[in-house]
Amino acid sequence: MYKDLFKGAAPYYSKYRPSYPEEVIEYLTSTFQLNGTGTLLDVGCGPGQMAIRLSEKFENVIGVDIEKEMIEEARRLADPLPNITWHHCDVDSFLLTVSCPIKLVTLAKSFHWLDRKSFLEKIYPYIEEDGGIGIIDDFNVAQPLEEWQMAFREVVTKWYGERRRAGNSTYTHPSQSHKKVLQDSQFYTQSFECSPVTYRWTPESIIGHHYSLSYGLKHFLKGSVEDFEADVKQELARINPDGEFFEHRSTRIEIGRKRRIS
Repeated sequence: MYKDLFKGAAPYYSKYRPSYPEEVIEYLTSTFQLNGTGTLLDVGCGPGQMAIRLSEKFENVIGVDIEKEMIEEARRLADPLPNITWHHCDVDSFLLTVSCPIKLVTLAKSFHWLDRKSFLEKIYPYIEEDGGIGIIDDFNVAQPLEEWQMAFREVVTKWYGERRRAGNSTYTHPSQSHKKVLQDSQFYTQSFECSPVTYRWTPESIIGHHYSLSYGLKHFLKGSVEDFEADVKQELARINPDGEFFEHRSTRIEIGRKRRIS
């Protein structure tokens, strides 16, 4: 795991990351027959949006994240939900403390940061017989970029450089899909794609969202924050002076079940 992967990102993450569509919650609820019992483990929980949204579906909810600031933000947002506990640690350390079976493990935009094959092997014994894992992601490398996204990417490259930084290192997206990794594991798999959703962006939310990303951390800019933001706003105004920008996303859910679905 990369060190300081999201250092300084927590407030931007909770404010500017778009929520996954309600269809995600409905699908998980139906697939795993969630009824207010059992335990949810949200791995790489960030500031806890997914854990909080699913909290009423479980008796116990556990969020785990290696970034202390994310856990602190999650505690703030979840107060006073009594059935959620937050753990600042890596998932391997947390599993050493598990004393009850887990009904569902969720990973929303966190699976690619793990040693995926090893994680699936380690988590499998902790999941109850009717339970499983849900990997949620709206990243699509084949999705064409809007004009404003291409312009914004050019500005980011100008100020952040060509390399995609990740904490104190650099990052390359895995070539093997989440679906294929899951299919090669012990789990029985199925996939679901939610209906496309259109998101509305403004210059403020575009910049704020960027600061929530591992490669867009604000401190990478050092003393150039104001110049970067002015450059972004100038480019976006050139494309649309009204300050409204739209993006279409489709969210996929990869499901791993501990037993074959009849």
